[in-house]
Amino acid sequence: MITETNMYKDNRNSIAQREIDNSYQKTEFYNINQGLIAIDWNQLYQKHECINRILFFSKDRKSLKEIYDKLAKNKIIGMLLEKKNNGYYSLLVSKKYSKAIGVLKMVHYLNVPISHTVAFGDAANDYEMLSIVDRGIAMKNASMDLDVKEMTEYTNQEDGVARHLQKMLEQGEL
Repeated sequence: MITETNMYKDNRNSIAQREIDNSYQKTEFYNINQGLIAIDWNQLYQKHECINRILFFSKDRKSLKEIYDKLAKNKIIGMLLEKKNNGYYSLLVSKKYSKAIGVLKMVHYLNVPISHTVAFGDAANDYEMLSIVDRGIAMKNASMDLDVKEMTEYTNQEDGVARHLQKMLEQGEL
């Protein structure tokens, strides 16, 4: 579970849990204070923190797909399902917030037409944002087919966004 300032994990110590922990210890989460904090789920409510995302991991896609299918018509909670390393993960998020809604609010605030926007993405949670902008661009390291017309030559770790924007400027596309 991810809050505004912390990322909590199940305090059980199974082999699968250690694999997940190792994977996410290496991942950069913005504004997360202490990395992964092991906690008994029954004590989480005592923290008085607002949970904004819940991640599920499994080596079995079928179990996550069942949850995904049950939530498909839910108007409040959305779920993304994606392959990750040697298993699958699913992310529960509020449908009230998304990167696409953020882009729409920003173009409204800046009084810029959506037809003058570009966005970059690399995962399932970017799909909606990439589909609403004029030019949705997938990163070379995109973890799934984002169904966009354009892909960068570089990954996030290779400054792919900056390099692609520089290329677009040089070609007079911006």
